[in-house]
Amino acid sequence: MSEHKQHEHELKTVTLLSPFFLDVGTSRELSLIFLRLAKQTLSRCRRMLKTRPIDYLALYILTVVSLEGFINEMYVKEIDDSQLEGKDIGELESLFKNGRILEKWDRFPALIGAVSPFKKGERPWQDFDVLVKLRNDLVHFNPEFRKPTYMPDYLEPIFRIEVGKQRVEQTKPSNVMESLFKGAHWTELICNPAMGTWALNTGKIMIETLLRQIASLDSEYQIYQDMLERLRL
Repeated sequence: MSEHKQHEHELKTVTLLSPFFLDVGTSRELSLIFLRLAKQTLSRCRRMLKTRPIDYLALYILTVVSLEGFINEMYVKEIDDSQLEGKDIGELESLFKNGRILEKWDRFPALIGAVSPFKKGERPWQDFDVLVKLRNDLVHFNPEFRKPTYMPDYLEPIFRIEVGKQRVEQTKPSNVMESLFKGAHWTELICNPAMGTWALNTGKIMIETLLRQIASLDSEYQIYQDMLERLRL
């Protein structure tokens, strides 16, 4: 099967499976399937001699879709459990309906009686914050971003660290680093294995870190940990 046909097959598979998961009550698995799609996209990009920038850009978006879906699934579970137990769901429901993704992740542990495992300004939260901003810029693209030497301030430090690692590991400077001096557009500069790996790892680490913190509160959270292993994430 060609790379293009395989990509089409993966997308069709998720499209066909989505209603199935919803019907059988295991829609929680969908958030991790989006993360697996991101991983498959990165693997395909690594194998191909010539990659399409759109594949990497899709990887960044898919990873944030997974993270947003995952935390929403956490809220839905807690709301359902609280209603069954006759507990107040006011704050949970309000955040679920109106909160932004960063706020939902930030507030969730405390709402279920856990201590947040994340510290703002430190990894992995810092990477998560950057990844969300990147997703927002990609889906709300501004023509002003097209200045030849422009790169968003929030992104440049991560870019230089991650791509710098790649450059050290290679005997010759990577095309990505060379293009820094050729006025390449920033959305082209971030389309490389180093940045793709950073994004995927950020998604996986955020989910794993939260699950480790809350797993002792409810055995159902173990289901997600099992899924991470089963989906080979």
